[in-house]
Amino acid sequence: MKNSILFALMIFISSSTVCQTSLSGIEVVEKSIKYHDPKGKLASSSWIMNYKDNSHFKFNPNSFDFEVKRVIKNQDVILQMNGDEFSAKVNGSTDLKKSAIEEKYTSEERGIMMRDYYQYLWTLPMKLKDEGTIIHDKVKTKDFFGKVSIEVRVTYMPEVGEDIWYFYFHPETMALHGYRFYHDESVNDGEYILLDGEVSIKDVKIPQTRKWYTHKEKKFLGEDILLNLTFK
Repeated sequence: MKNSILFALMIFISSSTVCQTSLSGIEVVEKSIKYHDPKGKLASSSWIMNYKDNSHFKFNPNSFDFEVKRVIKNQDVILQMNGDEFSAKVNGSTDLKKSAIEEKYTSEERGIMMRDYYQYLWTLPMKLKDEGTIIHDKVKTKDFFGKVSIEVRVTYMPEVGEDIWYFYFHPETMALHGYRFYHDESVNDGEYILLDGEVSIKDVKIPQTRKWYTHKEKKFLGEDILLNLTFK
């Protein structure tokens, strides 16, 4: 009797997975967005994310104003954009000549790069609906580091980016499990990112922990841990 129940359960799980993989890539992404941010809060309201390493990211999606705080060489570096005005502070001071922080860490170019980094990675999978994103139709069921996942391939228009991305979703809830990217897939370069945990507020669910590894060496690169998300 026990074996019969187990067999039936395996058939049910297998059938469920096949059903889900009949979806197109766009349908999987849309279902995942409904899981993570069904009301589009991250794209319509100002918010701040605070992280375990004492960094934070503030963002206004309507004006693209932002503030990034990072700890570099044991010093607090804040990069901020209000309208067309960019500013940088080290330990609360705008007199950067007295700082031991290199100029490359306090430039406007660096600030914009950090804005794009945080906005993209921490608002996935919603960012997959941005213009220039190519979500491929065919999806696959894959084992993504011990998690049965639906794999969706994503590329970009040349003016947006050249990397090849793969995103992995829970086969039932469509929660984002992780992702990987390649500059040149044939040489197995690039990195993979494992997600764990979840921070939830006002119908928004954001993966809490991101762990980064290289493809070739499987070298651990670092970890980002979200403490909380607050809307203004």
